[in-house]
Amino acid sequence: GMTGSVAPPVHPGDSGAWVIQDGPAGPRWCAMVVGGSGPIGYAVFAENIMDWLKSKKYGSLSVA
Repeated sequence: GMTGSVAPPVHPGDSGAWVIQDGPAGPRWCAMVVGGSGPIGYAVFAENIMDWLKSKKYGSLSVA
């Protein structure tokens, strides 16, 4: 049998959306959506994004 949703996890316009997961201290940012195809969605881990930002000297960014 099939379980879960039959709807695609990513829709047009979702690129750049944050993937959030509940953590022990509240919501946590874990990834960013970068695309999708049919039943598959693609995302980049938040750690990879932060590493890239630091490599470009943007390590001190904050949310305003």
